[in-house]
Amino acid sequence: MMVAPMLSGAVIASPLAAAILTPIFAASFPPVSVSVATGLACPTSESIERAITAVREGEPAATGPGYRLRIAPAGDTIHADLTSADGTPVWTRTLPGGPAACTSGAEAIALIVDREFRAIAWTPPAAGPPPAAGPPPAARADRAALPSAPVAVASGPASGGASAGSMAAATPSVGPRMAASVGPALWSRGGTLAVAVEARVRVGGTVQAGLGAIVPPSSSSLTLYTAPDGSAPQAKVTAIPFLLALGFERPMTRRLALGAAAEGLLTFERGESVGIALPRTAWRTVLAAGIAAGGTLALGDRLRLDVRAGAYRTLLGRSFTVDGVGGDLLEPPAWQALLRVGLGWVFVP
Repeated sequence: MMVAPMLSGAVIASPLAAAILTPIFAASFPPVSVSVATGLACPTSESIERAITAVREGEPAATGPGYRLRIAPAGDTIHADLTSADGTPVWTRTLPGGPAACTSGAEAIALIVDREFRAIAWTPPAAGPPPAAGPPPAARADRAALPSAPVAVASGPASGGASAGSMAAATPSVGPRMAASVGPALWSRGGTLAVAVEARVRVGGTVQAGLGAIVPPSSSSLTLYTAPDGSAPQAKVTAIPFLLALGFERPMTRRLALGAAAEGLLTFERGESVGIALPRTAWRTVLAAGIAAGGTLALGDRLRLDVRAGAYRTLLGRSFTVDGVGGDLLEPPAWQALLRVGLGWVFVP
């Protein structure tokens, strides 16, 4: 996600934008008070106020009720909230923090504020209601020719004609950096309900890698034969499965994200014969690969519900054999399926 270059573009474009906007929008910019939360080093309220003044080329704010601009940290990002004089939310924007906020954060925020008042054609109360026909043709032509100010905004669309009402909250562009989940799982080989424990990390963009396990180990058995004395020797296998995943997760709304992954199902299995004269024990490794898909539903800022289903084709694995009993026993299945539902926790957004 190329965030910093976009902020740099905002710095380059701000003098040009100010030069173009000043003749058209001078004295139509309402008062804006800026407050920065304690503990946020960059940008400062002074730098934001200077950037807003630069956009207006020093023109005084128009008369009328003032707006409030609040800046606060949010993890490794910065939240900017604009409200009207009566406290009505106008918009919320999310910008990258860190060095980018110190070098170009103030200019980017000023351009977003300016763009808001251009988009809603704000005029002070003293100017009276605008004429029914809208702005003069020349102003409309000049306004249409204005370049769109490049700003680094990770949230929803620009105000685009919206009034000072409630704006939709930002939709994230990528999934969390680190999350884990635990919940019930149904494995076709186990036949009974188990528990899936998984952890996933974002390795770049929307790409995520995951590691998980199914517990407790599943077991199955096979009767070898029935002896004359009525005893029934058996062959048993106990399997401990692990999951390896590499895929993507893409947010669709603020709460819903969908994803898919290529997954490997690696199973370490212990086979043993019971009830025969010379019982034996052996180990094998079974590898299956396939595709899993699903989604997550946010239940809060950190809590979410994960649902995933996968199908896997067995690629490697051998059958067990028992001395004195012909044929292969407990052969790995050609296909496997896994359904898991987990309650997840986001450690790093």
